[in-house]
Amino acid sequence: MKDRNILHDVLNARQLDREASIVSKAGEVSRVTVATNMAGRGTDIKISSAAVDLGGLHVICCELHESSRIDRQLIGRCGRQGDPGTFRQFLSLEDDILESGFGPKGKSIARGIGRSADLARLAHHFRAAQARIEKRHFDSRKLLLYQEKMRHEMLREMGQDPYLDSSESSG
Repeated sequence: MKDRNILHDVLNARQLDREASIVSKAGEVSRVTVATNMAGRGTDIKISSAAVDLGGLHVICCELHESSRIDRQLIGRCGRQGDPGTFRQFLSLEDDILESGFGPKGKSIARGIGRSADLARLAHHFRAAQARIEKRHFDSRKLLLYQEKMRHEMLREMGQDPYLDSSESSG
């Protein structure tokens, strides 16, 4: 954006002192605000009446995240509380999500689909990679909860309080 002289603000949760000011101006006409998925969470962008007349806030997502919930939160920045808004999501065959979801072979298959210009099938491939990662994360959380449950049972059987730190209960 700098190379093309596009004036913009970056919202990245690293400049907390400027964050409120950046967010307060983000709903103005022709304002470009670049935000990471960690920045401005839980903050509504107030859209100026001139921006409402032009169609509201437009959100551009430049990659899929490992969680579709995060994607929905980002897309949900536009059209909040009855305000008009639109979004566009860009996908790249270079995105990490393809390799994370399917491995190098799956990423290669996606590149082949991309060359065939079957965009519906390619979009499905991206969503399938995302779903596979979400399932892996879900399974990891489920296993962790099971292990924690088993640890608590073992500590109870040993006569220890499972909610106390083991170093405190042994001393």
